[in-house]
Amino acid sequence: MTKRGQKEGCHYEGDGELLPNYGWVQNTSNLSMVRDMVELVGTEPINHNEFMRRVYAYRTSLEPDLAKWAYDARCRARAIVATGMVHLDRAIQGYVITDLGRELINAPKSEVIVKKNRILTEEEKTIFKKGILSNPPVVQVLTLLNESKRKGRSLSKYDIGARLGYAGDRGFTHLEPEYVARIGASFNDKEGDADKWARTILSWLTQVGWVVPSVQVQYYGKKLKTYTTTAEVDNVLRYEARSISKYVPQEMLCSDKNPFSSIVQKRRFAILKALRQGRLTDITDLTAQINQDGLSIDIETVKFELANLSQAGFQISHDHDIYCMKDNLVLDEQRVTEQHINVSSQDALEKCIEHYVVEYEDSIPSRLVDSLIRYGSTGRDNCVEFEGAVTRFFTFMGYDSTQLGQGNGRVADVIARYKDNMMARSYGLIIDAKAYSKYNFNAPDVRKMKEYIIQHQQELMLEMIPRHAFAFVSMDFVPEQNALNEISNDTGVNGTAIDVFSLLELGAKTSKQEVKISEIYDSFTTNRRFICPATSN
Repeated sequence: MTKRGQKEGCHYEGDGELLPNYGWVQNTSNLSMVRDMVELVGTEPINHNEFMRRVYAYRTSLEPDLAKWAYDARCRARAIVATGMVHLDRAIQGYVITDLGRELINAPKSEVIVKKNRILTEEEKTIFKKGILSNPPVVQVLTLLNESKRKGRSLSKYDIGARLGYAGDRGFTHLEPEYVARIGASFNDKEGDADKWARTILSWLTQVGWVVPSVQVQYYGKKLKTYTTTAEVDNVLRYEARSISKYVPQEMLCSDKNPFSSIVQKRRFAILKALRQGRLTDITDLTAQINQDGLSIDIETVKFELANLSQAGFQISHDHDIYCMKDNLVLDEQRVTEQHINVSSQDALEKCIEHYVVEYEDSIPSRLVDSLIRYGSTGRDNCVEFEGAVTRFFTFMGYDSTQLGQGNGRVADVIARYKDNMMARSYGLIIDAKAYSKYNFNAPDVRKMKEYIIQHQQELMLEMIPRHAFAFVSMDFVPEQNALNEISNDTGVNGTAIDVFSLLELGAKTSKQEVKISEIYDSFTTNRRFICPATSN
């Protein structure tokens, strides 16, 4: 490992192999630099290691004392592919320039430098507009921004990161801006991987003129940029985005942090291959086709993967169980030695996430389902992440939610407020989020909840919220009634214990407007296990 300040050197002798992932890019935000990298590839195919050597020579010619460079160079390799300027050449394990890439290296350059970056010419912008639309995640970001614009909202990189990429994939982490600000971190430095993908794509879209900065929002006194689309984007999504073919190397279909990356990439590729003809396909027939490719897969898993592919930017329409691919795809299959992978080895947690993502596909964002179950099941190592997931979920249901928890002293993990025009109907929930597969109400936690209630009751009253309840949230509980009754008797405030699966059911009902949060206060005050209210009349 290279020590800080020590030169990394170039160790890419001979020929090498392609990277394990393409299609998703971070830390390569400037498109003029992407052009420089395309010029390094040139007009003849080159092996991956040769590209790395050329990047090293280029970088050291500009920065003779350059220390670390290889990670950044790998990001640049992904960027030239994701922008449509270069495709993978599997025969030589390297890169070959596309027709669009040839146009780019022949286009005029400007001499204008702003903040150390060269400004794009109009010719370059036109070429990059075509190129980035060949990347499904770019279309997904543009679509999210444009849909939010119609609702009068702009989005931050965190808002987009929460809805970008694959559920159940540990390479697509996401952080909430409220949490980043609360721990005193900078929005420039503290991000999940999905937030980084979003940041890079936002930069590309801004440089070509499709996205502009909007209002800044504040979290704990820190300002965060948000973005929105320009007027032409409606037509871009209606026409250009649909007509430009999407280049899909198999390596973009899953990160290498997924515990089953090989089989996941293969089955998602098989789904796209079966759908790319644009025919209406029944889910049963689609599942049968994939099984014919030698993959053992059930209908629920196929639905889970279809939901994931849609969130990654693939335009897949469906009506009940009939699916159709709207995109014209150029599929680039990774040819590897056949591996015999036992799909049944998929662990119970991943299968559980898969099941509930599919069950609530039409009502709850898949990332929320994934986060609640994953972080709730994996113990105290992920307690802060679980607190964040619970906070986001109550916000999703319509509550004004604040994550407190770790690092803020003797406070509850989450406060969720329902505020009504009639003050007497307003209520606040004082929430302790417990990342346990089965939570046992130990005496210290019971005592802490009593303290939380005393403290937060006063704060909620100052906010003109007169009704209060407490809640424990966990995956499951040992018998809870004695602990809940003790807290209620000692504080005069009633509460409940909510398991994650009941919370998901409540979220689905509120999303479908079958239940109104204005009418369910009593469900939080039973001093028993939470039972999701029946559908409102």
